[in-house]
Amino acid sequence: MLTEKQTNLSLDLRRDAWLEIDLNAVRHNLNLVKSWTTSPIMGVVKGDSYGHGADEISRLLLELDINWLSVASAAEALDLRQSLSEANNKKAHILILSPAPESSISTLIENQIDLTVTSKEQIEQIDLISKSLNKSARIHLKMDSGMHRLGARLEDLSSLLDFIKSKSIELISIYSHLAKSHDLATTKFQHENFVSCLHHVKDKIPSGVFTHLANSEATRKFSFSHLDMVRIGLYLYGLEARAKSSDLKPAMALKARITHLTEIKAMEGAGYDWTFVAPKDGLLASIPVGYADGVPRRLSNKMIGYLHGKPIKQAGTISMDQMLFDVTDLADVKTGDIITLLDSNIDELTLAHWAELDQTITYELACALALRLPRIYNNK
Repeated sequence: MLTEKQTNLSLDLRRDAWLEIDLNAVRHNLNLVKSWTTSPIMGVVKGDSYGHGADEISRLLLELDINWLSVASAAEALDLRQSLSEANNKKAHILILSPAPESSISTLIENQIDLTVTSKEQIEQIDLISKSLNKSARIHLKMDSGMHRLGARLEDLSSLLDFIKSKSIELISIYSHLAKSHDLATTKFQHENFVSCLHHVKDKIPSGVFTHLANSEATRKFSFSHLDMVRIGLYLYGLEARAKSSDLKPAMALKARITHLTEIKAMEGAGYDWTFVAPKDGLLASIPVGYADGVPRRLSNKMIGYLHGKPIKQAGTISMDQMLFDVTDLADVKTGDIITLLDSNIDELTLAHWAELDQTITYELACALALRLPRIYNNK
């Protein structure tokens, strides 16, 4: 059954360009991850689930008994809590993976959002606000095991645990983040730093506090990094950072309907700056999707689509809201026909291929496609 979920659009403003999200692919990917670990899984749904729609993905994960969800910001956390509450689903634990602004802490506590802390100052703020609300606050202590982006120094863990013990807040977990999760030596280095530090203060860690370090790639490659929980983001959506996966199933497809057909003469230019010049008399198809929808302008004249089961070349500069395809060599092309831009079953239509052409990673591309494209969910 197909269900519709619009992003920033009401249902009566259907577009002729959309994303299709295959929830069965997400199920497949989750089951694959479960085959690699016995540790509980935290679903990473930040960035609107990497463009796949945090509301729908989170509901699916909860149905599949994944009760820990993590996001990047206070706004993401509150939006998700509201969505899940409207669905009468109270069992989700939602963790913000970075420190929250002081101005949002009271609202987050009232909505039972778990908070990341990296300093005594943040702990003090949260404690004071929770006391003023007469509500319990749940915190997760993030440590810097070598990435040097966010996290308290490992040598400060002992004093931080003492400080937390003196406050009326609840410590839920202690965690860190990997800088090069594809690399054995670097992952071992960070893992040993983190675990050694935990061992030295084990008598100060309250009962029930859990630890986590591994992301998707480390979960697959390095079982020693699993600890008490693993955090799975990109792999849920069937994506590798730069290559097409051999066993994960990408969940996202991108399609658009032809809204206009233009005849073009040999040697005429098309699109901004005439970066496409017709090699012969031909026919161009316009579709209403462009760089404002997250399709990189740098893919101009490089990407392909599929129409009637055959490849067609994108023609000219990708503009904000439109792009062109050369459909000269196809018969019976008409407005309303669907051009597929992304399809996991065709190598040239994968985000991995786009990433190679654009010299970036699939994460960036998937997140960008969430900007204003409506999403249709396949939940057969």
